[in-house]
Amino acid sequence: MSMTRTNIANLALRELGATRVDDYDEDSFTGDILRDVWEQGVRKALARAEWEFAKKRRKLSQANADFGNEYDYSLPSDFVRLIAVYDDEDMDTPLWDGQFERVGGVLNSDCEKLYIKYVYYYDTVGGWPPWFIDVLVADLASVMASPLKSSSERERLEDLAVARLRDAKSQDGTQKPTVMLPASRWVQAMRGANAYDQRYGPKWR
Repeated sequence: MSMTRTNIANLALRELGATRVDDYDEDSFTGDILRDVWEQGVRKALARAEWEFAKKRRKLSQANADFGNEYDYSLPSDFVRLIAVYDDEDMDTPLWDGQFERVGGVLNSDCEKLYIKYVYYYDTVGGWPPWFIDVLVADLASVMASPLKSSSERERLEDLAVARLRDAKSQDGTQKPTVMLPASRWVQAMRGANAYDQRYGPKWR
């Protein structure tokens, strides 16, 4: 059975030692708090890492800047965390910090075009991997701690989220495709020599 908002909410409430809810949309004090902080908790967990399941690419909209570099590029409305910035659609070589500056919700740059890779606000519960849910449960519990328990509980749950993040990032990293780097010229030369030897025998014979 796939996870639901109610399932995840109750896992977070269990971490808090608080009373469970029967439904995410229920009319109760706990239900009201849960809905108030849900997006905050999800964004907090998403912002912790460059999650493979929540990556996007986007060409940014350009506008003339009032100060600084020549152009302002607006970040998308679903933006959570910046991964890399590029000035070409192939997105092969990232720009370095001196070629752009982030000011609030825009990137300021002299580049004629900007493209970004970023983590976006992905709120489809059925698409979340289990290792991300582990981190989210701790983050969701932490943002519910102050109204339901105490600020000291919030600190404990923040530490729990950080501890779970280490394992989650390791598991998430296994979702990346294997990249085969081109062999160096020395390796290519050695491969050619080995192929020659196998066909004709060692060169010095």
